[in-house]
Amino acid sequence: MSQQLKFNTIWLLPIIVSIMFSMAIVYVNVMTYHPILTPVSGYIDTTGYIAMARGERGSPLQELRPLVPWLVRLIPDIPEAIFDDRSLTEENQIVFKFGVINFLFLAASSLVLFLLQRQFGLTDGISVFGMLFFLSNPAIVRSAGLPMVDTVFFFFFLLTILGIQKNNYLMIAAASVIGVFAKELVLLAFVLVWLTPQRLILRVKSTFFLLPALAAYSLLWVLTVPADTAIVLDISAAAARYLSIAGRQLSTVFTVSGMTDFFRSFGFVWPLAIYAICWGSLPKILRCWVWFLPIVFIGVLFGSGNIGRSTFTAFPVVIPIAAFGLQNLVKNSWDDFCKMRGEEFENEK
Repeated sequence: MSQQLKFNTIWLLPIIVSIMFSMAIVYVNVMTYHPILTPVSGYIDTTGYIAMARGERGSPLQELRPLVPWLVRLIPDIPEAIFDDRSLTEENQIVFKFGVINFLFLAASSLVLFLLQRQFGLTDGISVFGMLFFLSNPAIVRSAGLPMVDTVFFFFFLLTILGIQKNNYLMIAAASVIGVFAKELVLLAFVLVWLTPQRLILRVKSTFFLLPALAAYSLLWVLTVPADTAIVLDISAAAARYLSIAGRQLSTVFTVSGMTDFFRSFGFVWPLAIYAICWGSLPKILRCWVWFLPIVFIGVLFGSGNIGRSTFTAFPVVIPIAAFGLQNLVKNSWDDFCKMRGEEFENEK
């Protein structure tokens, strides 16, 4: 009975936090969605995903991310009374259905992040702060309720990483195979596997269980992408294209706008992460996973997406590190306070 009560107590606050914040974020994004203004304000992908939810085709890259539009089509039409005075158009219905999916997976993602942080050795209270770092991030607040695929990707990416951390190969295989149909960036788990400080045989086993996701994505590519489209791999053309993109991105990154976008990827979570890396105590696995950050940043240079949102892909590493920074600061501050009070007590004697 006491163990059951302890379990309920541990999970009660994270569940409340995840539901309340996720509902608020998704509600605001759904209710402020505009069919013209939202796409042109930096979220052009929403147009393609809405088209896919209708059963139409999106862009070649979006066609490789069919999971979320398929889930949206499974949801029955929303009753008209829910929309209040808004006109009940087909697009509003689809946006609302995306909101339902986003709410469920955003809340679930924050709970998996809570569990992951506890696995790293963080206290329950600091792990909740880590959830808040995630849920209050601009990349989440501004877009988590829009017709996009990121929240579902976040969930399966975190679940894959949790499997890597626990050497749970069934979790690795299942989460990565399903997640790759939400967004191909789940395959970044390969990088984390080979950065993990463990025996070679364990890294090979984790890699083996990630291979079905790579095979599934490759098969989807072959079946989905037309042979005459520009996205089909031509090594020389692709190299020239990516070098051109890297040149443009590099010139953008080091501008005021680029540096602002980079800082906004994690905002004031960055100082806590830097403190933990430079002066705090981190578990060995996170100390090794720090190298994931420059790898992601190199990927940002070779991509054409928003710098801040692309950098946020590193959140499963940055946020736990920042949470350790907060935990170290709290512990050091408390130790200093106790030491100071002890000295005052001795002086009074």
